[in-house]
Amino acid sequence: MERLGERRIARLCWNTRRWASPSGRPGKTRSANAFEGTHGYGHEEWLFDFENLHEGWQYGFIQGVKHAHRGRTFDLSLYAIHDTTRIRYWVGTIAGVEVLDVDAALAASRRMSRIGMLDRLRKSLEVFKLKGETLHANDGHLVVNVRFRPDRMSILPEPVAFSRLRLPTSRYILQAPPEGLEVLFQPGSGQDRVFKRGINTEVGTRTTFGRTIEVDPVHAKWQARLEKSVPKALPGATVDAEMSIDGHAVDLVIDHGGIRAFVEIKTDASPRRVIRAALSQLMEYAYWPEEMRCDVLLIAGGVPAGPEEECYLAMIRRDFGISVYYVHIVDGRIPGIADLWPRLVAGSVPKRKAAASGVALTRRRGGP
Repeated sequence: MERLGERRIARLCWNTRRWASPSGRPGKTRSANAFEGTHGYGHEEWLFDFENLHEGWQYGFIQGVKHAHRGRTFDLSLYAIHDTTRIRYWVGTIAGVEVLDVDAALAASRRMSRIGMLDRLRKSLEVFKLKGETLHANDGHLVVNVRFRPDRMSILPEPVAFSRLRLPTSRYILQAPPEGLEVLFQPGSGQDRVFKRGINTEVGTRTTFGRTIEVDPVHAKWQARLEKSVPKALPGATVDAEMSIDGHAVDLVIDHGGIRAFVEIKTDASPRRVIRAALSQLMEYAYWPEEMRCDVLLIAGGVPAGPEEECYLAMIRRDFGISVYYVHIVDGRIPGIADLWPRLVAGSVPKRKAAASGVALTRRRGGP
């Protein structure tokens, strides 16, 4: 049973890549008293980098977590501040955030070093001419200090601007929610309606402060792992990663039991954004301009879909006759795909033309 957490609000460093990788100095504080002001980055920048998923737990860092919090569990609402505009944005919530003790944090950072992850994090900073001198395995609690389950995240598809009057402090601490902000901790479905109460009418409407940038190394690793793991879970399946079909680039193609599925992978922490970005691509790959090239569309993300996402896809299947499903990637696998596939076969009527079913697959050169 998951432990109930104490409710707190935590500030994250500014990031326009949705905390999957660093985004450089713009928007971050220049204060010499702040870590990000001195170094140009914060360790929170990799909070939703799902390459740090280990045994079902996502390991990360939150600046507001202090020594006194070790061993405690929190339900956190997350926000960020753009240093130039001073606009505050709600990011989302994570329930059941466990603060690691010294030994657990050290073990996690050493594992990251052993698998080459700390080297990858340092290289991601070099793009912005920043040095990752604090990313050392022996500084465990400075590299990673929390862990949580991805299925307990509720990250907004777009951050929501709100007034500083609702949350005056800008310190990197875990603060108790002011009266009236309890609603921010409601997890799961309805989150947009809940967060709407925090919009600042003086600032404007819902605002996006940066475009999503796909994290290519993570994306490519997921492709490579799925190409190996899916045939093991689905004996007899043919799986090809990074394919070009009639000039359409597909992340993964699965053929099994007379059913062909196109899989589009997204690394975003919000399942709704994953669906938004992947569905349009899959529709083009499958139908453009007028030919059916597959029987099933699979949207793959690192966070499980919630009730609203599942209802949305069920409506598309029911009302539009498009076989589209969401699958959750865990440690380079799609758990339950062997149970899902018979449902796909039963619910999909192959519509491809005879010629289309034998269309040549060509492995593309280069990255995704």
